[in-house]
Amino acid sequence: MSSTERSTMNPSDRKVIDISDGICAYVQGGIGNQLFILAAALEQSKRLDCPLYIDSSKYLARDPLDRGYETQQLFQLDQIDIEATHISSDSPWYRNSPRRPRFMRANFRQSSKLNVYLEKNHSYNNEINTIKPGTTIYGYFQSPRYFEHSVQLISKFFENKLISLDTSSFSGVNVHVRRGDYLLQANSSTLGLASTEYFKRAMEFITQITGKQSFQIFSDSPELVKIDFEGNKNISFRELPKQNNPLNELLELSNSEGLIMSNSSFSWWAGWLMQAKNESSYVIAPRPWQLRNDNSSQILPKSWISLG
Repeated sequence: MSSTERSTMNPSDRKVIDISDGICAYVQGGIGNQLFILAAALEQSKRLDCPLYIDSSKYLARDPLDRGYETQQLFQLDQIDIEATHISSDSPWYRNSPRRPRFMRANFRQSSKLNVYLEKNHSYNNEINTIKPGTTIYGYFQSPRYFEHSVQLISKFFENKLISLDTSSFSGVNVHVRRGDYLLQANSSTLGLASTEYFKRAMEFITQITGKQSFQIFSDSPELVKIDFEGNKNISFRELPKQNNPLNELLELSNSEGLIMSNSSFSWWAGWLMQAKNESSYVIAPRPWQLRNDNSSQILPKSWISLG
């Protein structure tokens, strides 16, 4: 990813990158959400044959007018080899969220003439295919339909990194048990939490249809999850380094003979990458995908198996 120069000047004096000739991906959330937003913006930049800008300004400083709860995350897309311009403090949207109406945008950021495509709901909306250069997309765009013409290109982003992985020590099915921030009331009441019973049923199902009995669990709360699966000799836990790289973990999750997912975009991309490499691999997802505004039919590919 190419990068623009950064400035140490006061915000009102900083050089602002002109993005009016391209499509801008205003990224937010963790790496899974970042990948969805990037994929949707890439699809549009290719459709329009125009530059792609990846805006990480929200990770430097949130616009105080940009409402909504979101767990603090890190920008991760700088690890992906893609032809795009990365903007941050030099973005027109630095401390100046695309959610702002035009009349409330910071004039010195040169954003008043830019168009913004706001995601309306959790369903795929074909209207995105009417946007023009000079548009910033704002939302999460969690549907593979947003990048259905860019599948091969997106898969290539990860090829070299996947080849370099050493997973020779495990042959079986990976399991992603997301806990961490999903245990917070603000998330669990909206997103829901894939239960221990769901994971056990999914393991039994995989064993019945494939004969596979070895499972490797990845979790952001390993000590808590070990209690839930105590005594199961067919389960091992992937011990991740303290300074873990989320992209490496995602790639490793995708590099097995099957995947049992949590209801997270991180899990989703691991499953998507797995089947991009091997269409016959099994991916199991929880149902419903979310407690509120469930978009299972939009986000889960038809080849995946969903269990309630």
